[in-house]
Amino acid sequence: MYQTSTNFNNIIESSKDIVEVINEISMTSVEQEEYFNQMIETLKTMEKVVSGSSSDAEKHSQSSEKLAEQASALQKIINNFKF
Repeated sequence: MYQTSTNFNNIIESSKDIVEVINEISMTSVEQEEYFNQMIETLKTMEKVVSGSSSDAEKHSQSSEKLAEQASALQKIINNFKF
């Protein structure tokens, strides 16, 4: 009878250890989920910044082309003057 009681107590202690390990795994999983969510938000922010920079670069390029056309037109007008 004593051996059976000891075995049951050992099983109970082992079960408690297993529950503790499972709880630690669960907590770690929750932390990893939080980190992944932060990474996703960071990547979304980076995507917005890159997209905005790309849009700005395209606008600057268009402005440069217009200025070059205007400079060329102005040069033609100046060339028509005789000094």
